[in-house]
Amino acid sequence: MPPARLIPLDELRDHLQHLDPSQETVVYCRVGLRGYLAARILLQHGFTHVFNLTGGYLSFPQ
Repeated sequence: MPPARLIPLDELRDHLQHLDPSQETVVYCRVGLRGYLAARILLQHGFTHVFNLTGGYLSFPQ
């Protein structure tokens, strides 16, 4: 999904300094669980506008 940036969940904490916490951030994965976990990590680190694509990209209309 353009203009997405691929940051694997296991590496997300290492890349927090490269992300803008005031910018709207939408996280997603294939089915939704890792997207939810990514959203929780971002929220716990002060990101305020975080949204998870519920159901993952498999549920996203093509």
